[in-house]
Amino acid sequence: MQPSPLIHRLVAHRGNQQHYPENSLSAFQAAVADGCHYLEFDVQLSADLTPMVYHDLSLQRTSGIDGSINDFTSAELARFTASEPPRLGPSFRFEPIPTLRKVIEWYQFIQPSVPKLQLFVEIKEESI
Repeated sequence: MQPSPLIHRLVAHRGNQQHYPENSLSAFQAAVADGCHYLEFDVQLSADLTPMVYHDLSLQRTSGIDGSINDFTSAELARFTASEPPRLGPSFRFEPIPTLRKVIEWYQFIQPSVPKLQLFVEIKEESI
């Protein structure tokens, strides 16, 4: 089944967050597989100033961790997940919090097969 032409004009806000953890590589991959050509995601800085793809300043809602994303280094954040267990259950319990570098690497890999794919990066005010 071919996607509707409208899907090519929609912006997947934080990826396909209806069925996947927001701002995750699996959410981005699913949005592209659904036919989206535009992806929006958020960037927050870790304690060691690594750009992390994450919406909230607090880690509680998405990762179930007390504290803010900028309280932890990227190495510490790599041990946490972006799985949204209250909303999605245990299905994504191994979904990592991606760095901006990982998302760009994914984009470079997938972009030749989806040449119209564009990324919209929102740098969160709390990180500036």
